[in-house]
Amino acid sequence: MNRNGVAGLADVPEPEAMDVDRVRGAMTGGALVLDVRPSEIYGPKHIPMSMNIGLDGQFAAWAGALVPFARRIVIVALDESGVEETVTRLARIGLSTVDGFLKDGVGAWEAAGFATASIPQFPSMSSTHGSIAAWTLS
Repeated sequence: MNRNGVAGLADVPEPEAMDVDRVRGAMTGGALVLDVRPSEIYGPKHIPMSMNIGLDGQFAAWAGALVPFARRIVIVALDESGVEETVTRLARIGLSTVDGFLKDGVGAWEAAGFATASIPQFPSMSSTHGSIAAWTLS
């Protein structure tokens, strides 16, 4: 819980672009890799031991509930605008412990020769709606 209050958004430092070696070092030091890509992109390929909270959902509620306030954070996003949005949204709920972001994302992780993890994904309702409707009408 953040008992010290929230820093102003203007006081939140810009996150640094981090190469894979720096991210691995941060992870070894206990940093959380927070992947904010949509779950359908995260699921098939992500950094092992990372946490996914997509920006497209109830991001603030989930981040506030799941991310410890004192834990250092490294962001994985689709692009730098996603990084900026993440930093702002985290700062609004009092999480200002972002060290940086993985430059060039999961592609850089793979290019450096490190394994990725995957989680099987269920199809979304929008993608299965037509097949369900056709099945129930048959």
